[in-house]
Amino acid sequence: MDLNQIKNNKLKMILGFSIPSIISMILTALITIIDGFFMGNYIGKEALAAVNLGCPIIYLFLGIGLMFSVGGISISGRILGSGDNKECKNVFNQTNFSVITVSILLSVLIFLLFTPIKNLIGVKGIVSTYFSEYYTILLFELPLMIITSSLGMFIRGEGHPRFYMNTNIVNVLLNIILDYVFTVKFNWSVKGIAFASLLSTFITLLLNASFFLFWSNVY
Repeated sequence: MDLNQIKNNKLKMILGFSIPSIISMILTALITIIDGFFMGNYIGKEALAAVNLGCPIIYLFLGIGLMFSVGGISISGRILGSGDNKECKNVFNQTNFSVITVSILLSVLIFLLFTPIKNLIGVKGIVSTYFSEYYTILLFELPLMIITSSLGMFIRGEGHPRFYMNTNIVNVLLNIILDYVFTVKFNWSVKGIAFASLLSTFITLLLNASFFLFWSNVY
């Protein structure tokens, strides 16, 4: 980014970053609403209960992912302002390596403690079955989700918030389509919802990763 351009067009630059970021946040929240719609209308209230009871697992991943990625982009942004691209790459690599390592280890830990977690939450009967089916698959999706989010932070940090917004739009559209196909057409129940999230997140991750392979001038 040109620093003189930022100084001369402060309002334009603020809106250019804030609006796509706000839209991205809304789209991320929309995925939860979409999943809830398909669960409530095509599976049942027990499925909604099972997924909601496991929300702390999702928030744990989100919190850890944000801790690393926000810290990483803050350091990288400061270094980028000084023009040291080599050190920016080092911060980028270290941040995302940390995100990948910690998220995978956390998934493994939760998988090993899955039964105690279910007992602690107190899920029983069909709710317990839905909980197991959904979160067993989601333990593969959640690391991809926070890696995607981390890459998005650096995409915005390099000055391309619209690119990240567009990949979020793709994520939402894919999630809607796959939710419909897996739950309505294939009748895969909550496993279909989880697989839809896994596939849409994986494709979004590939799109975000492609930015650093083909368009990034820094990382």
